[in-house]
Amino acid sequence: LMWEGPFSTEIAGGGVSICDHASNNRALYGPIFASSFKRLELQGMPSLESLAFSGITFPVLVSKTDFYSQTIASDSSSLMQVKTSLGGARSVDPSVQLWGTTISPVQSGTATFEFAVKPSFSLVDAASGKTSLLRAVMVYFEGSDTEAGGQKASEGA
Repeated sequence: LMWEGPFSTEIAGGGVSICDHASNNRALYGPIFASSFKRLELQGMPSLESLAFSGITFPVLVSKTDFYSQTIASDSSSLMQVKTSLGGARSVDPSVQLWGTTISPVQSGTATFEFAVKPSFSLVDAASGKTSLLRAVMVYFEGSDTEAGGQKASEGA
């Protein structure tokens, strides 16, 4: 069988193209095409606009995404872990402790964490009541990938 006509991704009856990103087609694992694992996408990490405080838990979602930044929803069997980072490297900082959910199963391509950093202070000013942390705390997320095999890790954040 050979098709000689034009290929159309238009929805029958005059709809919007299902491949057109302007149509807001954000179907998990691709509007039409998807690729293999590209990176871990983090949502909820503290920033200057969204602060987190030592000792208080905050939620973070870690999603396995493909080349097109789409969640790989077919994975519900991998396991992810948050680890402390020594100087932004993928090396555990033994001086920093985390509380809460630090190991999470991946469900539909996303692992859910809620953790806090145990405060370690280098300076406590009794007069003002102000404290300074020993150093900036960095973490990264790592886990086994049961679909593609091997370990996957985020950048230090």
